Amino acid sequence: MPTEIRMLTSVSGVDFTVASGDVTDRFSDAEAERLIAQGEAERVGKKRARASGAGSEPAGAESQAEYAGGA
Repeated sequence: MPTEIRMLTSVSGVDFTVASGDVTDRFSDAEAERLIAQGEAERVGKKRARASGAGSEPAGAESQAEYAGGA
């Protein structure tokens, strides 16, 4: 199974585009390791359950309530 990484930069080629924040396994293990070593990507670990339940916000994102000054 190819290494799953989260892109920290945007990368595009002839037949693909991945944006910063995208999680992908489209690269070979060697390419993924090179991107990680250069600081262009980070390894994705096992998904952790959220304490607050369901949600689709990326890590570090504020909820609408927090952003609006609420809870």
